[in-house]
Amino acid sequence: MTTSAEERNAICDAVRGLMQDRSSENAVRSTMETPQGYDPALWAQLVELGIVGLLIDPEYGGTGLGPLELELVMEETGAALLCSPLLSSGVLAAGLLSACGDKDAQARYLPGIAAGTTIATAALTGDAGTWTPEGVTVDARSANGGALLNGVASYVTHGQIANLLLIVAKTGSGLGIFEVDATPAD
Repeated sequence: MTTSAEERNAICDAVRGLMQDRSSENAVRSTMETPQGYDPALWAQLVELGIVGLLIDPEYGGTGLGPLELELVMEETGAALLCSPLLSSGVLAAGLLSACGDKDAQARYLPGIAAGTTIATAALTGDAGTWTPEGVTVDARSANGGALLNGVASYVTHGQIANLLLIVAKTGSGLGIFEVDATPAD
């Protein structure tokens, strides 16, 4: 979807205003000290503005915007030091799901990410921190109708609060993406 300069300015103004109201230095410091590391009320406002689903196709409940709008939003949220899983869930995980071509996984997870009810993250790299195929340190093999993952994924942003982990792993034929439901059991 293409946006006009006026629409992009409106997005910036809305996000900037929200950050001024809800992401002051004191609010950021307080939020950092909470167990979840983000403010659920502010998260709900980001969802309502369509920011969390910015890159997600409208078919899955997102706003379907692109990299230019994402850049503007991330500039505003970065300037405010926003504490939220926006990068991990709305950008990395949503982008990975959108790019993987697995329509089933997209239909299962993207609506929840756009609605803010699923907090997802991507486990992409090992201790070296390189985002290349060589940096992937998790291996996958078939086991009992599923996959057995073995290895270590490092730098998993918001992994402590995510209820969906997307793990990139080496398979016999290249790289694969494996979904792990991380919702705590009752």
